[in-house]
Amino acid sequence: MKPYQYQSQLINDAIRATLNYDTILIQAATGAGKTVMFSYIAHRFICKSIQDVIIYVDSEDLVKQTRKTIFNIFGISAQPILAGMRKVPKSRIYIAMINSVGKRMPSNIGLGIVDECHIATLHKAHTFTEKVKIIGFTATPISANKKLPLKDIYQTICTGPQINELIKDGKLCQNITLAPKDVVDRNELAVKGDDFDVTKMGTEFSKAKHVKNTLKYYEKLIKGKKTLIFNCNVAHSIEVCKHFIAAGYNCKHVDAENVTKTEYDQVLLWLNNTPDAILCSVGKMTKGFDEPTVEAIIVNRSIMSLSLWLQITGRGGRISPNKDIFYILDMGGNAAILGDWSDDRDWKDIFYNPPSTRKNAGVAPCKSCPQCDAILAAQARKCKWCEFVFPVKLEAQETEISEEYKVMTKGIDIDKFITRAEKLGHKPFASFYKIGERIFKNAPNAQREILIKTFENEAKKWCEAKSIKFNSFHKKLIIEFIEQEICKLPSPISNTIQPLKPITNLFPSWL
Repeated sequence: MKPYQYQSQLINDAIRATLNYDTILIQAATGAGKTVMFSYIAHRFICKSIQDVIIYVDSEDLVKQTRKTIFNIFGISAQPILAGMRKVPKSRIYIAMINSVGKRMPSNIGLGIVDECHIATLHKAHTFTEKVKIIGFTATPISANKKLPLKDIYQTICTGPQINELIKDGKLCQNITLAPKDVVDRNELAVKGDDFDVTKMGTEFSKAKHVKNTLKYYEKLIKGKKTLIFNCNVAHSIEVCKHFIAAGYNCKHVDAENVTKTEYDQVLLWLNNTPDAILCSVGKMTKGFDEPTVEAIIVNRSIMSLSLWLQITGRGGRISPNKDIFYILDMGGNAAILGDWSDDRDWKDIFYNPPSTRKNAGVAPCKSCPQCDAILAAQARKCKWCEFVFPVKLEAQETEISEEYKVMTKGIDIDKFITRAEKLGHKPFASFYKIGERIFKNAPNAQREILIKTFENEAKKWCEAKSIKFNSFHKKLIIEFIEQEICKLPSPISNTIQPLKPITNLFPSWL
């Protein structure tokens, strides 16, 4: 098996980078063949050095997959390091899960390779493998530990081709992302830490109307296609599975907590051999899973992590005979925030300037086709899937609103507002009102509705940053603030608007 041209390029980039750096990160899209690439790097190293290589992976499945790949390409039997082993047999290439190493670490290691290096637990590889070169691989160079960005662990980054380039070269399959409008409102979900509260999100998504919606849009948009459904939690997944079975569909459930290795293997065999299979999943299939015949992905939850979003949606991207397109059915409002799976992203900029979970990692604005629900670029004039033509007037209005929004939010950095207010000991809502003040200052003559809507959008981000739920209380404060600011405007502007009665002493000073 020879590497593709882009794989050879990344392999050479990584090896050249070791001349100047001790820690190198390689970004390559899900489906780009990371296992093949680091297998070639490991082989080249042991051919040129008397030292050995250790490869860190995140699951037993990946231990077996990596070992199989190395043997199929080079005929080398890599040695797994497993928990419970008293003695590790000598080898030139070792493969280990991070928690299995400890005192079993071989003494002659000269190169460490870390697969899925954005995962926080795998950062420990750098303490186990000291004073050797480290090469990390990931599709998304965003650390799962927001307090320890990857730029603080790896000295440089080498990036692979964009997903769109791999699609054009026939290495990945084209996607169509569909985003129905009558789904769970992610802005109403509770946030816990850096993500949505899984338990509360599962309760919301398990409501009868949302479970029925999942079935309805499956039947409307992707019926009959081999489908993976990624649900919120086990209870939610079982409920969805029961609903599909009751409707007469060939559906099973699998999760990371309640399945044995034998049962999981049987499910994978069933999935491979069943053309109309529907598999509900929680905690499985997100990484190290390769079933090219999957034709549709239903993301039946909301996600804040770009890494997880791309991992899940990328499960359908593998090429397969008689498969020209795969579908992503987004039931959690994710694509509008995190971008489409095949969108171009500036991974170098994201690596050196890591976004918080509250930001969209430089995603280009998008919109939904009103006819087929497909996600499109915001500037698209015609849907490339159903050929719906956007009205010129509507386009101009969207552009005008977009430009006005840019003006009103200029200079607003919510994280900085919050940090400054906390350092100065201001009251909890000081930074909230600072946002409103900046919006009104940037465009005092904007329409009342646009001012309120803009403040609402920014206030939702503020709430996420504070890990609180945006609700009717915040909406009330926003309206009252805008009305009070409008009242301060000189005539004749203030005389043309009928504001609410201003409330005195409501807004504390943030200065």
